[in-house]
Amino acid sequence: MRVLGGSQVGSEPDRGAVRGIAMAVAIVACTIHAVSRRGGIWLANMLAVVKIGILLTIIAMTFAIVSGGVKDKNGDVVPNVFSQNMDPKVAFKSPGDSVIALSANPDGSANGYAAAFLSISERFLRPRP
Repeated sequence: MRVLGGSQVGSEPDRGAVRGIAMAVAIVACTIHAVSRRGGIWLANMLAVVKIGILLTIIAMTFAIVSGGVKDKNGDVVPNVFSQNMDPKVAFKSPGDSVIALSANPDGSANGYAAAFLSISERFLRPRP
């Protein structure tokens, strides 16, 4: 977690810098694919390894939190809200402050799943102030 301390978590990065870095990374990746077939395959394989590593980290952190092995800054055990979050009555509940005001149907229809998907998608698509 000390790695995140140097990145100034909580501060808003400059939008121009973020876009510039994203464009540079995309151009470099496209150039590697265009110039070298082996380089493109190697890059795709390395990115796949990174994605699998992130997935395994998420799974390992879930087990660590469920078992009570993770502590916060104050030394207190991070509360286990896994079973509460996995309850369908909570997981597919309308978020309340969402622009898409859909409510989950308790009768088990697909509307609850659609509402959950749309509220997650809406979080990524909502313009930031």
